[in-house]
Parts: sequence; C-alpha cells; structure tokens
Amino acid sequence: METDERYYKADSIKCRDGSKKFTKAQLNDDFCDCPDGTDEPGTSACPLGKFYCRNAGHVPLTLYSSRVNDDCCDGSDEYAGIIKCPNTCWEAGKVARDRLNKKIATYQQGVTLRKQEVEKAKLAVAKDDAELSKLKNEEKILKGLVEQLKENHENSLTEVVQSENSEEASLNNGVKQLNEEPTNDATEEDGSAVAHEADLGNQVPADQAMKESYYLLLFSSSTLEIQEKIPTTTHTALFASKPAVIHPIMINGGLDWLNKN
Repeated sequence: METDERYYKADSIKCRDGSKKFTKAQLNDDFCDCPDGTDEPGTSACPLGKFYCRNAGHVPLTLYSSRVNDDCCDGSDEYAGIIKCPNTCWEAGKVARDRLNKKIATYQQGVTLRKQEVEKAKLAVAKDDAELSKLKNEEKILKGLVEQLKENHENSLTEVVQSENSEEASLNNGVKQLNEEPTNDATEEDGSAVAHEADLGNQVPADQAMKESYYLLLFSSSTLEIQEKIPTTTHTALFASKPAVIHPIMINGGLDWLNKN
C-alpha cells in the first residue's frame, strides 16, 4: 500500500502495536523485531507478518509473509531480485474480468426474468381480484335467492296449514250439521205422526164395529209410520221380535175405551 510505503520511509519506525521501534536497516532483515511483524513485511521471519501486492490491472492482494517471493503477479514481492518475475497481472485480471462479466450477464438475465415474472404475477393477481369480485357478487345474488326461496317456502307452508285448518273446520261443521239434522227431522216427523193420529182420532165413527176397525187401522198406520223412522236394525229388533206383545195390548186398550164411550 502507498500508506505502507510512507510508513516505512522514516529513519526510526515504530511497530504498529506500539511495542517497539526499529530502523530501516532492520526492515526485512529476515529477523522478527516486532511481535506483530511490522518490521518484516517482505519476509517470512514473523509468523503474523503480511505483504501487500498492488497488482495493477488485477485484484490487489495481501499475502502472509511466508508466501513472499512467490505470489504477486506484478513481481513486487520478489524484492531480492533472485527471480525476475514478469508482470502477469493484466492477463490474470482479464480472466477475472471475463468471469466477472459472465456473472454480471447472468445477474442481468436474472433481473430481466424477475421483471417478467413480476409482471406475470401482477396480471395474475389482477385477474384473481376480478374473479374474486365476480364470485362475491354471485354469492350475494345467490344468498338473496336463498332467502327469497326460504320466505316463499315458509309462506307456502303457512298457506297449506291454513287451508288444512279451514278444511278441517268445514268438515267439523258438516259433521256437526249432519249430527243435528236427523234429530230435528225425527222430531218433526214424530210431530207429524202425532198430528196425523190426532186428526184420525177426531174422525171416530159412531158404530161400535166401525170404531174397532177404525182404531185397529189407526194403530197399524201409526206403527208403520214409526217403523219407517227407525233404522233397519232397530226396526227389526223392536217390531219383528215382539209383535204379539205390543199389538194386543194396544188393541185391547182401544177396545176398552170404545166400550166405555
């Protein structure tokens, strides 16, 4: 280094660690005077000594002192003049520069590819954002349709339940009316029978034989009217099972009344 060259121009040189001083005569005398190797930059006398090669046209290099007279492409380490070392730094630097240029070209290609991939990624992100927005809108529409279908379904169920309740109420009213109508009809028909019998009773003949025949006919007529108003099973059980018991009593009673009158 130029700094090192100026450092060694003084007549009395101080070790870099400040521990000692040495003269120019002690510089590179192949004897280590400074513990840090300051006095032997061009020899291998000090284990920690180093030598700086400028290597103009190539990469500067700092060598351990043990490699002095061996490793500088500019020959600056060949201080003793034993070997005439040609300056090969430019050729060595050209190889290094070519290698560096290839590395730079590779990096540039990588930068170009990276830019292309970044643009592709931006387009993909924009496309995905548009698709996401579209799907969100569709989701909103579908949710609205689902809510509408639910509401329609609930309304339909309500209408069905109301219709069933109405039909059930109508049916119950019909059954109630059917249960009430026979009683009213039977009462009216019984009343008609009584009225008819009363009308017949008001038309009693004067002759005794005619009276008996008349009341027998009256009794038979009333019995037939009653039989028509009673269901078949009851009619059969009532009149078919005991005709001899019912008829004579009523006939005799009628005859007794006729005899008294």
